Amino acid sequence: MLHVCDLDHVVLNVRDVDRSLGFYAGGLGLAVERLAEFHRGEAPFPSVRVNGQTIIDLFPPALHAPTAPSGVNLHHLCLVVTETIDELRAQLDEIGAPIDEGPVRVFGARGIGTSYYTRDPDGNGVELRTYREAE
Repeated sequence: MLHVCDLDHVVLNVRDVDRSLGFYAGGLGLAVERLAEFHRGEAPFPSVRVNGQTIIDLFPPALHAPTAPSGVNLHHLCLVVTETIDELRAQLDEIGAPIDEGPVRVFGARGIGTSYYTRDPDGNGVELRTYREAE
């Protein structure tokens, strides 16, 4: 069984990044990350930090899944697991979880980690991330 230990990030599809930043940063007081990089085209999206372990990524329209139903704004959620990437893959295989993508090294609340993307029984996107290196 996998050992989920934290929520790393939630990804929201937004229509207007600046308007969303006005709400999350200006209205709720969350710190903005990677905004300058986003505006320079060096990062595909900016994030707002909830706490030391959790961020909310704000996906602009260019990153929205083309098959997402109209009005669906949750792109996916990311859960941190304690396993190595090899142990994670073995567990996903054991439970018969479909692998949409991975393993991939991607940015998250704690920096770069390695993830698999899967779906829950209702089709919601779930990213399972480890920050442990393979042993």
